[in-house]
Amino acid sequence: MKSLVNTLILSACMFVSVATFANNDTPSKKVTSALRTQIVNLIGSTIKLDTKENLNVRVSFLVNNKNEIVIVDVISKDERLNKIIKNRLNNKKVAKTSNVKKQDIYMLPIKVNKK
Repeated sequence: MKSLVNTLILSACMFVSVATFANNDTPSKKVTSALRTQIVNLIGSTIKLDTKENLNVRVSFLVNNKNEIVIVDVISKDERLNKIIKNRLNNKKVAKTSNVKKQDIYMLPIKVNKK
């Protein structure tokens, strides 16, 4: 009986420690206005996409040592929109800005309005 209780306590402790280490969500940095302007220019003012609702997109990216945007993740309801954003941004050069740290992951929310 004592052995069973010890095993349960040990299992609970291991579960808590594994769950703690599995949660490695590092907060993404916010994009500076200069970088945001460059990204909006790369995406363009119009996206040809037939949708009946406004869509929200969350783009996670980093800027590498060559000042190129490297897309980490694009999240939205529409897979076509994800591909469009990736194609327009991935490996595109941006001008050097002093506030952008290389290899840090940034998150940019984008809103696409319906036609």
